[in-house]
Amino acid sequence: MKVKYSKLPQNPQFAYISFELEIRSSLYDNYDIVISILLYIFASDNVSDKCHTSGVQKAYTCMRFDELV
Repeated sequence: MKVKYSKLPQNPQFAYISFELEIRSSLYDNYDIVISILLYIFASDNVSDKCHTSGVQKAYTCMRFDELV
């Protein structure tokens, strides 16, 4: 699992959190749990609203954390 954390230099109130997971069949059922832990750790009041998935084995997700936490 790779976790990236970065803030926008133009506006420090917004933080972009991105994480890239290699999803295997054994881990797929726990995917939501992993996401929830990351949301809890990196929660912020104002976060970008994006979502993108590509491929079967990898998922790249950027979510709106203030709504999900």
